Amino acid sequence: MSRTFSELGETRHLKTHLGHIIPLVLILTLVAVSLEGCGLGSEDVPFTVTITNDTPNTIVDHSYFSTVHSSRGVGAVVLRPGRSFKEPEYANEGVDRDRITSLSGKTLGCFPFQFSRNAPQPFYVKVTQMVPCRPSKHLRDDWPSVKY
Repeated sequence: MSRTFSELGETRHLKTHLGHIIPLVLILTLVAVSLEGCGLGSEDVPFTVTITNDTPNTIVDHSYFSTVHSSRGVGAVVLRPGRSFKEPEYANEGVDRDRITSLSGKTLGCFPFQFSRNAPQPFYVKVTQMVPCRPSKHLRDDWPSVKY
């Protein structure tokens, strides 16, 4: 079975074309696997932080991720003394600032939550651990300090 000159040219062209595509696909696959290992595509799987009001006053936690409905809207949780609620948090997202206020709306402090990994469970935070509120997208270290 003999081939014409034109058929041989098409075969060579196809082999040359595939010869360029296969290495490109391999390179893109390696890049995708490398980026996945770097944590750039965090899986957005929440873990739970339990926040407890250990003060003698009722406070309001204005949380970014809370889906708890209250008289102050979604994301605002009223906590009487001794009460707790569970809040979802995410690793590798930067600072998720919960603002803590009095019932009258005066800012008392913040929880600048930042986690490089999912916190061990169960994980508890007390209102008395709040710190002054400061604008920041990323902290140098996780807050609160977590022993992974």
